[in-house]
Amino acid sequence: MATLHREECLLRSLRANVQQSRPPKQVIVVDASADWQRVRKRALREIAPATPGVEWIYVGSARRSLPYQRNRGLDLCTSDVIFYLDDDAFMYRDCAEKMMRIYESDSRQEIGGVSAALAPAHENRIGPLPAAETNKTPLWKGMLFALWDQERLFLPYDGGYHQRPLSTEQQQQGLVPRSLFHGCRMTFRTSAVRAVGGSDEVLLRTAFGEDCDLSYRVSRQHALVMEPSALLFHEQTPVARTKRALNTTLVLLNAVALYCLHAPAGRRRRSRILGFLSKRLALDAVRDGMRGRLNVPCARGALRALRHVPALLKLDPETLRREYEKLQIQLCDAPL
Repeated sequence: MATLHREECLLRSLRANVQQSRPPKQVIVVDASADWQRVRKRALREIAPATPGVEWIYVGSARRSLPYQRNRGLDLCTSDVIFYLDDDAFMYRDCAEKMMRIYESDSRQEIGGVSAALAPAHENRIGPLPAAETNKTPLWKGMLFALWDQERLFLPYDGGYHQRPLSTEQQQQGLVPRSLFHGCRMTFRTSAVRAVGGSDEVLLRTAFGEDCDLSYRVSRQHALVMEPSALLFHEQTPVARTKRALNTTLVLLNAVALYCLHAPAGRRRRSRILGFLSKRLALDAVRDGMRGRLNVPCARGALRALRHVPALLKLDPETLRREYEKLQIQLCDAPL
């Protein structure tokens, strides 16, 4: 787990996720908080004693960057499978066991990653779910939501996705092939992550799109699947209204920067990027209008991303890495 200034949420998540029907070999926390040593003492005092046989590693981070923190955890991992969980993710008690069963039945190691399925509530919730948490979403809303699916916010480096067909055995297991993973619930063979170099550290802070990037690069060589019966609840914090424009800018610029770094060079690169951003600008304007946002924050964010792209396209990969880190800091520190 990578974490930053979320002590109580982190500790609740750790308590839930170590109480699995199949315990972990290791628990690794990489904490970028200023007071990480104090939180470490709490975790080792309050939670670790209840997990005999589990190795606990709780370290600080030199950078406040999700990819950097995940790579430090990868460096410390000695397990065959690595679970990248958010600090507000809560696995159901049998979630890890069900995902590990998939890896262990894959004798040819064709599967590189297994994702949990999202549950609408905590496992220990009592009573029926409110209507807002059921799956009864109007068809028109579902079609609109699909326009902001991961695949619509990412530029596939090879021109398309590597979704591999499942074997008969895998189909009988009920697995669902996936093209990309959500970061809160993704697991991989550790060797597959190391083979692609881990997370790309060009992205800073919350690093929108780092999960798409890592899972896409793994999918070039291995199948990605979801185990629908392995459930996890993601206790997301709502996005602050003041950050909507900034978040939109970073979502789109991150996709462009990653594409420039990992896609093969070609004449269509510029047209693909500008086409992607133009479409997103139009869609974000529609989204603002439907939500009644008179200051159109998402459209403004998309327009700001579009303005920065011509300069990024002129840079070689090494310079792009250096300059894009500066640009992210500049955007995040600018007045909202």
